[in-house]
Amino acid sequence: QDRKLDVQDRKLDVQDRKLDVQGKITKLMVKEVQIAHRTRMDKWTSSKRSREESTDFKNNLITFYDCAHPTDLRQIKCMVLNQFFPKNTVIASHIWKFCTEGEGLTEFNLEPADLNSNRNGLLLSKAIEEAFDVKGVCFLIDRIRCEELFIKVLDPKLMTKPVLPPTVPPTPSPTFSDIDGNQLHCPLTDPTDPSLGKNLPFRRILDFHAKCSFETAINKGWIL
Repeated sequence: QDRKLDVQDRKLDVQDRKLDVQGKITKLMVKEVQIAHRTRMDKWTSSKRSREESTDFKNNLITFYDCAHPTDLRQIKCMVLNQFFPKNTVIASHIWKFCTEGEGLTEFNLEPADLNSNRNGLLLSKAIEEAFDVKGVCFLIDRIRCEELFIKVLDPKLMTKPVLPPTVPPTPSPTFSDIDGNQLHCPLTDPTDPSLGKNLPFRRILDFHAKCSFETAINKGWIL
């Protein structure tokens, strides 16, 4: 009887080990599929940067994010620095890149037409916009106050670099180190009724961009 029990125990041990191995393999496969999917969906590379701005898109963002100067039409606000600068130094950046022509947006329960939605754009200084496009910076969502987003600088080589051209005040220009952790400034939808919330970008895409950016940062040894 004891011998039979020992045999049964050994069989169960073998089955448990097989299940354990199968479980580990399954987890690895799921992780590999997730990584492959993320890599396929990652649209933020230097080769996919848009070279030209859409004037209409930019003007729509200026209105949506309340970034117009009250008296000087030649200046608009950068949403990270929260200051006004010459209009040509603040870029209207598509979050989900314009070159995709909307492909992939259905993964976020959006439509290809949402490519030019106001919520798929940000107004950023040129240096910040370029760093965002190649995942040197990203925006993190405050998980408690979900309407607040903060910029995170991931590429350590950026830290000492200026975020403004040398001809644009203030002098000296703030650096990426200075803006690390700055809030992304988004206006209230209706200043007379705060309960309506803010005009926000597509946080689901910014969150995905952040995941891709952190994966890049780990792969490049920027963070451990």
